[in-house]
Amino acid sequence: MYYLPAEIAVEVGTAIRTAQTSTTVVVPCEPRSVTSAKGKAWLAHGRHPGSVQLAATFELTDKVDLRHAKLRIENVLEEIFGAGELVAGFGGPDAPVELRRVGHSSKSFARFRSTGPHAAPYVAATLERRKGTQLALSLVVWGADVDGAEACTGRPSMTELVSNALLEDAGDLPLRLHVHGAWQCQKRRLKLREFAD
Repeated sequence: MYYLPAEIAVEVGTAIRTAQTSTTVVVPCEPRSVTSAKGKAWLAHGRHPGSVQLAATFELTDKVDLRHAKLRIENVLEEIFGAGELVAGFGGPDAPVELRRVGHSSKSFARFRSTGPHAAPYVAATLERRKGTQLALSLVVWGADVDGAEACTGRPSMTELVSNALLEDAGDLPLRLHVHGAWQCQKRRLKLREFAD
């Protein structure tokens, strides 16, 4: 987590030193743009848990090295103007869920999953570096308590949802992977229709 004194103005993606403590404070930098994104979510009902699938490709300013990457999930589906986080167990930037890197990782590929043999909900993710500075994220959550959105409006019925993950590689700055999109509200399901680039 990254705490800043209130009086200090910080530019995104920079490292600074505070005058009070001489401690280096690192602020996550933003990806340049999302080039593609798709997602679906199934709501929990009765004895049936919910699940989420999200895939997105980001155009970064620099290449990342995934051999020692760390991945934390801050929000899976946060409804900005409504219910907040729809997936139980994810508490935003103050309480991120750290995933464990599993299997063999290379500079261009890494696989992650939730910690503990009986972790609920179960979370799996992959990161893959593609041509140039593109980075693809695939995230799957299942066995989850997924609530319905509260701010669905219009025809078709839509709401705004945000997903956030924090990636750290061997570089100096962590990278926030951010997907902001318009999701269609369907019976017991949500589907990503448009995303902000």
